[in-house]
Amino acid sequence: MQDPLAMLLGLEGVRGVLLFRAGGEVLFHRFRVSLNGGTTADWFGLALALGNTREAEMLFERGRVYLFRSPRAVLLVLTGVVAPSAVIRMSSAVLLAEVDPGPGEPGGGRRRP
Repeated sequence: MQDPLAMLLGLEGVRGVLLFRAGGEVLFHRFRVSLNGGTTADWFGLALALGNTREAEMLFERGRVYLFRSPRAVLLVLTGVVAPSAVIRMSSAVLLAEVDPGPGEPGGGRRRP
């Protein structure tokens, strides 16, 4: 199976992916386009502002931000306005399951925080 991070980054319209531990430590971040200002801490601040929201999709004039949260990790996917949201959701679910397997699931994910 293809690496879920590579799959997310390879999707048409995906501009960036950020993966944090629940406490804010950056585990991974990569942007395909230049972002005018802002830091990874600013992006985590957005996740904090959404409280305990497990999944959110925010639409802006020039793009979207998807938030996915598990007990151990927070994933942000930045896209253009047009992006395959169903594939982004599926890939994100696979990635978070690898990072934070549920009770009784195999826990050998290499990105385990």
